[in-house]
Amino acid sequence: MSFEIENHVLIKYIEEPNVTEIIIPEGITHIGQYAFSQGCLRKVVLPESIIKIEDGAFFQCGSLEAINFPSNLEHIGICAFYACGLKRVILPEGVKKINIGTFNLCNYLEEVHLPDSVTQIDNFAFAECINLEKIHLPDHLTEISTHAFRNCEHLNMISIPESVNVIGKGAFQGTPWLKQLQNQNDLVIVNHILIWAKIISKVFTIPKGITCLASGAFYTYHTQRNLENIIIPEHITRIENDAFSGCTHLRSITYHGFTFSPDISGKIKIDRILSMIDQKNFSVRISLSVKYRVLWEMFFSKPDDPDVWEYIKAHFNNMLPVLIDLERMDIMQKVLDSGLIKKQNIDKFISYAIDHQKLEMQILLTDYKNTHIGYDDTETIIKKKFAL
Repeated sequence: MSFEIENHVLIKYIEEPNVTEIIIPEGITHIGQYAFSQGCLRKVVLPESIIKIEDGAFFQCGSLEAINFPSNLEHIGICAFYACGLKRVILPEGVKKINIGTFNLCNYLEEVHLPDSVTQIDNFAFAECINLEKIHLPDHLTEISTHAFRNCEHLNMISIPESVNVIGKGAFQGTPWLKQLQNQNDLVIVNHILIWAKIISKVFTIPKGITCLASGAFYTYHTQRNLENIIIPEHITRIENDAFSGCTHLRSITYHGFTFSPDISGKIKIDRILSMIDQKNFSVRISLSVKYRVLWEMFFSKPDDPDVWEYIKAHFNNMLPVLIDLERMDIMQKVLDSGLIKKQNIDKFISYAIDHQKLEMQILLTDYKNTHIGYDDTETIIKKKFAL
């Protein structure tokens, strides 16, 4: 077998003609970063000595259908099995976290069993696993992060343990499980967390039984246009970032008897600047970075404004890195929908996201390239520059 091994770390596997199955020798403790990436193996047998699988170890191994996870395994890195051909995953006790994008775009994955030791499912962990039908979530799980199960098109049922107290933005977006709940209810509540709301009135009082407003709880493209005032009772104990993102007509929030103007974007200064711009009765000099941030907020709240649209198109290559730094996934999604990102510039933006450790943006852009544009050398960029 053609292995490069150093200090018990398998650094690189060199493909061999007509070899589709391998057994990694006992004594190896780590599978190194991108050691098998883009390989053609169908089956890999890991020894019991393995304790760590590094970032991107099996990145885009689309032919990989089967791999065992040894009982001593403790860590699986970011995008370790991104776009692999795995059909079933059973993880051992000891693994505490499903990392960012670990099983993202595993299109053939049907069943997952997570051990009781797992407490967090990170961003994009199982996103775009379009054939995932069955997943066991452990009783000690506390967090399901942003887009963790996004577009899992066959996930009809999921039992969320009572221990879960954080559910990230769009964690179940595009799943039949969530769609069914949305069709049946105007409010989707999980463990006292409001994760989705459809409000048609101008004034909305958050009902009893809800203690937390999740990130993106009020974010939809159409249904919140009438909402102008939200009344938050005292039983609400936590409001996550971007909870009111998308409420473009929200004018006031009432809490503990006090009414104040909302910080829709999470940045009060930006919100105030937007109000000043709307009045168009002043002139002011601001730095380019602040100017770009303001324009992105305007693009989000007023996408049909021709002046904003023309300015962004003219300065797009300079403005998008600012958006990546802001980590505004909701705005980036609108940018992707607009068609401004093209084959000629997407690799540059992916590279920027990698260099600046904006992993969620990196995954979102990489997914977009995979589904809308197609790969040239994106994998090479990620392989060379991917860093925590």
